[in-house]
Amino acid sequence: MSNSHPNAMPEPDNTRGRRACDHRTGSGWKHATTRLLPAVIATLSSSVAVAELSEALSACRAVTTDEARLSCYDAIALDAPTASWSGANGSETFPIAVDGPASLRIRHDDAVLVGSLNAPDGELLRNLHLAGPGTLRTRISESGSYIVSISATGRWDARLDADPSNNTGTP
Repeated sequence: MSNSHPNAMPEPDNTRGRRACDHRTGSGWKHATTRLLPAVIATLSSSVAVAELSEALSACRAVTTDEARLSCYDAIALDAPTASWSGANGSETFPIAVDGPASLRIRHDDAVLVGSLNAPDGELLRNLHLAGPGTLRTRISESGSYIVSISATGRWDARLDADPSNNTGTP
């Protein structure tokens, strides 16, 4: 905005060495958002991983027999998921490739989530559904290609993990 009146006060320059953000055009905000967005995503992802680990450790702590408790702890996946997806308020369909037994975990924060696990030709292999917030886990025992379809209100995220419960100790 220019000051065309001869007695108008000049607009203050309060950037003090920082890049000014022009609120009318959005310049500066794009730069800040581009730099901060990866850090925000990393922070949110790590807090989700910490919450999942905490939930898994609490469940194992509640197991009463030593052998079963050890098996529970051994089954906790500490590495990154093979793949992950997320969405909100709508429908998503995505292919997954499984190399050996795997676990598909879907977390949802709202009222309704329905979906399906299908073969590549569209054959229904498993219905997936959650009524209310929660977590759904389903095991995929055979290697291959699959298609997952999800329709949900609210936010959801899904991850595919190698299934550590099938490790036999042999290559």
